[in-house]
Formats: sequence, C-alpha cells, structure tokens
Amino acid sequence: MADAKTIQRLPVGLLDLLGMQSTGDTPHMISGEVVPIVDLINLYLTDRLAGQNAATANVAAVGSLLSTVGPGPGEQWMVYGLTGSSTGALAAATGFTANLTINRASAGFVQFMTPPYAVANPGLWAGGISFDTPFIMRPGDKVGVWISAITGAPASGINCTAIYSALRV
Repeated sequence: MADAKTIQRLPVGLLDLLGMQSTGDTPHMISGEVVPIVDLINLYLTDRLAGQNAATANVAAVGSLLSTVGPGPGEQWMVYGLTGSSTGALAAATGFTANLTINRASAGFVQFMTPPYAVANPGLWAGGISFDTPFIMRPGDKVGVWISAITGAPASGINCTAIYSALRV
C-alpha cells in the first residue's frame, strides 16, 4: 500500500532510463531510491553575480581571437551568459563571420558557443548565449571568438563579456 511518500506517478521514460522497465518494477518499488530534489544553486549564486568584459585585437585573419575574460588562478566561474560584439563599425568593403567561443586551457580546444554569424559593412556584430544551468569555466579558460571567414581588413575588434558567479577552487 502506498503512503504519502511513495511515488505514485513517474516521469515518462524514467523506468527505461534506469533500466527497470523489463524487470516489472513498479513506482512504489523504487520510491526509496528515486527522490525529488530542489535545486538551490541559483538561490546561492545569484547574490554573487558579476560581469567582466574586454576587447580582443582587431579581426585580421581566420582563426581564434582571445579576450582576457576568464577565471583567474584559483577560481572557476559558473557562467550564466556570454556576449560578443564588434567594437566599432567595419571599414568599407569588409566583413567577417564569427562564433563566440570558450578556449579551454586544460584541454587545449575551442568550444563553439554560438552559431556562426556573418557581418558585412555597414554593420556591427552582436551575439550571445544564456544558460539556464550555469556553464562552468575553469582557471585559464578564456572567452573569445572564432573567425571563420574574412573579407578585407574590418578594423574592428570584438568586445567579449561574461556574466558569472566566481567560486574558489
């Protein structure tokens, strides 16, 4: 017989996810192992929100442009949002295609955070992403952009911004 703490209804697909669908287990049989959780991370981290921004060098070639935005030694960031924008109007007859990225120091790779966005003169680039669950940046990781195409010499850098809560590691 079910009591007040017994799971009466399971989320669709949970038994299959747990590999229990073929065993004939019923919700009350797993209620001791499957319990609801209240996620408190946002309640704790919201009071610590901070922002950091910095510009990259001018877009001059295909490849990665790094900013100085990223956690320093001894801290990691729980990132809620990243943005990038061109620092000025593009020079005549120029353009570029950019993705906002995280350059991972520990693994030596670039993680693409936004789809590519093409900018042509006249125009300014602005892109961004927000996370429902904070995205983790480790010490030495940097926000940057990946330039996948370029026309002429746009004479514009990229301003990168992160909204985050810092934690000591």
